[in-house]
Amino acid sequence: MRYIMFVIDDSSAVAGSDEMSEIGKFNNELKDQGHFVMAEGIKSGEQAAIFDNRGGHTKETSGSLYDISENYSGFWIIEVENDDRARSSAQSASRACNRKIELPSFLQLTPR
Repeated sequence: MRYIMFVIDDSSAVAGSDEMSEIGKFNNELKDQGHFVMAEGIKSGEQAAIFDNRGGHTKETSGSLYDISENYSGFWIIEVENDDRARSSAQSASRACNRKIELPSFLQLTPR
């Protein structure tokens, strides 16, 4: 089963060297266990854009969908055997990056 773990942050926070070291260790653990698919940091929602082309009427809006002080600052995509393992990974991710983590699963529409 695939999951995405979103890192929740505020726009002023930047991971320090200790946090980056812990994140690197966590990434290596995921890789060693065969659970790592990918991970990346992302820019704040202030630098995003929203596109809506429904009905053939293109609309582009600057900024995030959410008007709140927190935003996603990164993510991991993992592949694990069950919800319990995903939850355990999310707890470890939160500890490693010193941030909150949101954990939704991917829809599995077609077999892998």
